[in-house]
Amino acid sequence: MKRVIVAGANGFIGQELTRYLLQRNIFVYALVQKGNDLSFASPLLKKVPFEMEELNKIEIKFDFQPDLIYYLAWAGVAANLRKDAELQAKNVIYTEEILRFAHRHRIKKVIFPGSAAQYGGVGEPITGFQQPSATDAYSDAKNKAFQRAQIISKELNIEIIWTLISSVYSAKRRDNNLISYTIESLLKGETPRYTRLEQRWDYIHIHDLIRALYLIGEKGMGGKVYPVGSGVSGSLLEYVQIIRQLINPEAKLEIGVLPYKTGKVDHQMMDISALQQDTGFEPHIDFKTGIAQVIEQFRKNLL
Repeated sequence: MKRVIVAGANGFIGQELTRYLLQRNIFVYALVQKGNDLSFASPLLKKVPFEMEELNKIEIKFDFQPDLIYYLAWAGVAANLRKDAELQAKNVIYTEEILRFAHRHRIKKVIFPGSAAQYGGVGEPITGFQQPSATDAYSDAKNKAFQRAQIISKELNIEIIWTLISSVYSAKRRDNNLISYTIESLLKGETPRYTRLEQRWDYIHIHDLIRALYLIGEKGMGGKVYPVGSGVSGSLLEYVQIIRQLINPEAKLEIGVLPYKTGKVDHQMMDISALQQDTGFEPHIDFKTGIAQVIEQFRKNLL
């Protein structure tokens, strides 16, 4: 892997992956959505403005042929947009468009960011072999996009790798997810309110996720589905209590005062054995260590 395209390089994961690849002397063609930019530069970085709606019109003259595409331009990842069925449905179309873009530019491999949410209702560690169980428009669109990607990739003779990414935490992720909501509320002296927090989830630090994506690009096998996480799961209540202990052990939490959004307990536990076997990936950052670092960054930004 010497030259890659990162589509959506201006996004939360896209920026971190682009930096990581550059640090390893990999040339990156960064597809940056119009109106956005990257806060860094490199002789190994070439920025290309784009919009997903116009992707079928883009013809890029590459100085060197890219080895693969990391497709990280999914629209509507934030928690408040996951029920927007119209927005999420566009992503299914964009999935097909990126494969046709790859075909026009003779690129033979595309890595897609699926989600643990695709299997949120299975109630057991996610392997990628179970029957998908969507719980909202976001996870339903991910499942439909995966189905389309399988069909179109065979038609165009392109290898795809589909990742099932667990919940990611980072000081830079502030989209009112459970982690950022809890940290910000407690640092401000507020009382956060929750469901009963019975769900068992796997949280992965952004640095571990980026290393996993890199290894998948280097060693991942075409056609496979890789659950990506820490491989450790706990109840959401456990995670919230760890955060409270690090910020203020005496802080009040209102547990069980909110209903579950779907009326179901959504588990997201990850079986990462396939990822470990094929790529050698091992998580380096446990939740207590990683979240302590994240809390300190939040604290500095709030001062």
